[in-house]
Amino acid sequence: MPNTLVHIAVQGLVSAPRGPSRFGQAYLPWVLLGCVIPDVPWIAKRIVDWTVQGMDANRLELYLTVQGSLLFSILLSIAVAAFALRPLAAGVVLSVNCVMHLLLDAVEIKPGNGVHLLAPLSWESVSFGLVWPEHPLIAAITMLGAAVAAAVLLMPRFRPAGGELAFGSRRLLVAGAALAAYLVLPILLADAPYAADFRSMRTLLEPEIGNRVDLDRDPVRISDGRLVVTTFRREFVLVGADVERAATISARGTLVGPDTIQVDCVHVNATGMRDFASVAGLLVVAWVWLRLLRRNVQGEA
Repeated sequence: MPNTLVHIAVQGLVSAPRGPSRFGQAYLPWVLLGCVIPDVPWIAKRIVDWTVQGMDANRLELYLTVQGSLLFSILLSIAVAAFALRPLAAGVVLSVNCVMHLLLDAVEIKPGNGVHLLAPLSWESVSFGLVWPEHPLIAAITMLGAAVAAAVLLMPRFRPAGGELAFGSRRLLVAGAALAAYLVLPILLADAPYAADFRSMRTLLEPEIGNRVDLDRDPVRISDGRLVVTTFRREFVLVGADVERAATISARGTLVGPDTIQVDCVHVNATGMRDFASVAGLLVVAWVWLRLLRRNVQGEA
């Protein structure tokens, strides 16, 4: 997925209020939330990886893959939009921005990875594969996202007044039902992306010799003179990859043995800045929503 500042740049500018638009001012927080909702499963994965031991990581990966699809992003959007003063408008804004978010995700080159726009009808992932995450264009858009985020934080026109949220039993019921579906249904659907061999998981875990293998941002290291990749909690030797140090790579190849991958092409991914930009973007969205919630509470007091 592109870093959060990229989403803020593109989605924020597309949806930015022009002139004295009260609609744009009121719904900018929802636009920003749409920059984050499809990534909620992967944010949760980071937290789980840091805090929980002994969990079936591969099963969790499948569960979160389902939650990251368009349908489930919209379900989470419904759960949140239920508390908007105008829930239908907020739901539309969130859903449209979830679509934009996933289409932006599909722009980056991510071997074997992509977005699920038609799930559960189809678990074939969509990927346009135009640029690597480290491309200068992505860096430029990231800087633009930082400027948009600064404007959101500092310019008075982007500070919506309190009172945009509303609560009540019906709203709680709608939000609870949507959230329950978001949390429970992926358990029932988790086998589907595995059956579709999403990210080559089935090929690597069974394993299926002769099948194509795609690796996306997996760590490699040198062990006994061999290049070893760790993916889905298993280790595989990479043959034909010109990588001489520990790194994070994306690659395409063929499984030629139970623990050996013949690599056709490999890309060494940059790390650090991507994570920093995502954290910075998430903090901006969190600050906007904390400010909105505080003003809403003060407005009711």
